[in-house]
Amino acid sequence: MELIKALLSYRLIIITGKGGVGRSTLTASLAIVAARMGRRVLVVERAPVEQMSGFFGRPELGYDGGVLMSGIHAMNLDPQLAFREYMLTQVRLETVYRKLFENSIMRSFLHFIPGLNDLMCMGKVLELSNEIERDTHRRKYDVIIFDGPSSAQAVAMLQTPLRVARIARMGPIKKHSRAIAAFLEDPSQTALCVVTQPEELAIREAEELLKTTRNNLNISIGPVIANAIPPQIFSLKELKAVNGAFLARSPSNGHKTLEAWIHYAGLAYRQAENARRQLDRLRRSTPSNVIEIPFVLDERAKIGRVQAIADYMWTSL
Repeated sequence: MELIKALLSYRLIIITGKGGVGRSTLTASLAIVAARMGRRVLVVERAPVEQMSGFFGRPELGYDGGVLMSGIHAMNLDPQLAFREYMLTQVRLETVYRKLFENSIMRSFLHFIPGLNDLMCMGKVLELSNEIERDTHRRKYDVIIFDGPSSAQAVAMLQTPLRVARIARMGPIKKHSRAIAAFLEDPSQTALCVVTQPEELAIREAEELLKTTRNNLNISIGPVIANAIPPQIFSLKELKAVNGAFLARSPSNGHKTLEAWIHYAGLAYRQAENARRQLDRLRRSTPSNVIEIPFVLDERAKIGRVQAIADYMWTSL
């Protein structure tokens, strides 16, 4: 699937979409595919409860990060720790930092500064993208996949650097904000990837997010990933034939199991048809390409789903 190859050619991929559509699962699966392509991957999440390590059967990695598997590192962003790192690069001395910022009054003040956490997190992502290996003198990571927040929060997060750059008159904050904004707006380096599912509310939110991004953000939009596409088990002709054969027989208690299966087949057919209508609607409403990922049910739960989706993507390349 050339669309996946093209997506993984960016240095930063920001995954977003409606809550519950499988953003984190697809982030992990994309990381596996990128690693199989020989790319050095960093997965970044910003979550109160870390998920990425669980997908790979690893203990929590936290802000310091660590290895998920060969070729894939991960970390969980903490805005406060990112702020501390950034400010230490400015004031240099930790004792000065503690006196200035690690007191209850200043912490309360900083908590209410709009966009500060978003700015610090995106600044950390920029820093990680430019991190150089000492031995090889090349970038440590070929691609960073950011398991970003849901739709509206993602838009606010991506707008913050440019807004701060416009407000700040001079100094390191203005320079830092402009560098982040330039990285996000570079069409050769950064792409936003919207994840959705073939359900009305999820598709509607994806449409709004894509529209808002095009109107308010100067950021490249990658393909839309439609996750958990239900299979088309029966055609309408086949379903009618099965129903007709069943109704032609006289009902009895011995046919309850068969009746239940026919009922399930009807539900599955309607679900698949509704999914197809929603995907057709999405394609009509956006110029973005759509990648379809089938519904995966795996007994191994999270780890199995991530691997199965990665295998599907890989065999499609």
